[in-house]
Order: sequence, then structure tokens, then C-alpha cells
Amino acid sequence: MGKIAVPAELKAHLDVACKRRTEDERLHPRPVQPPRVKSAEEIEDDIRTLAFDAEQQYLAAKLPVQETNQHEEQRKVGSAHGIQHSSWEVEHAGDLLEPHPYPGATTLRYDRKVNLSPAPIPGARWLDLWLAADQVLGAANGDWDHRLIEHFTQDDNDPAVLVLHTGS
Repeated sequence: MGKIAVPAELKAHLDVACKRRTEDERLHPRPVQPPRVKSAEEIEDDIRTLAFDAEQQYLAAKLPVQETNQHEEQRKVGSAHGIQHSSWEVEHAGDLLEPHPYPGATTLRYDRKVNLSPAPIPGARWLDLWLAADQVLGAANGDWDHRLIEHFTQDDNDPAVLVLHTGS
């Protein structure tokens, strides 16, 4: 890299400014203060405070926004697909349009009412499980105390059957 050409007039101005600063520092020296050394306890307190603040910022700013956005997005998707009888509260399911982890499941039954007809699962997405669950809960005729879809398990006797578990 080559030198930068500085006009003589600017160079003379900078030289004068540097000489003034040097002379000013010579006439008015600033006392040099040794750095203050913190005790181990003070350092530990600082670290705890910083860690606590960071955790609080993370929890207060990041998680609620993500959860709110995720639940709001899930409600919008459910509403757009005609969900009427249930609310989605499956914690480990993120995007409703992603595949669910139950390959081969074709039927959904409700764990609380054995006399209800099972519903067909129309596809392999989380949304398809919600649609089947909403159909089963709609047939529950007012069992509104348990309309929050919490999780699914595979039937012990038939892996093609999922069992719907709800809460209130």
C-alpha cells in the first residue's frame, strides 16, 4: 500500500496542532492513577449480576415473544383450517405444517370417552392430528373441560392408532 499524499498546508496545520498538544501536556500533566484492583468477592458479585441480568433479558425479551408468536401463528393456522372445538397446546410441536413423529398412524381416538368413534388422520402433519382431534372433540358433545390438546401416544395394541390426551 502506498503513502497517502498530504497537502503541505494540511501537514503544517497538523504539525502545529501536535506541537500545541505536546506543549499543553508538558505544562499540565495529568496525574497517573494506578488501576483499582477488585477483590475476589467484588468480581464474583459482578459476574453474578451480569449473569442474572443476561438471564432476565433473555427470559423477558426472547422467550415470551417467541411463544406468543408461535401460539398466535398456530391459532391462525387452526382457524384457517376450520378448527372449532379445541385449542392446540402440544409443547414439542412447532410448525403445524411439519410432519408429526407418528409415521403410519391413520386413526385417532379420545382417551376420555371410549364410546366415541375414532377419527381418521388425514395426513402426516401436526395440523392433520389437530384436525382429527378437533373432529373427535366435536363429537364429545360438550366435554369442554378438556378441550386443550396436550399430547398423543400410540395405542399399545395397534401402532396405527393414536390416543388423544387433553387437559383443561
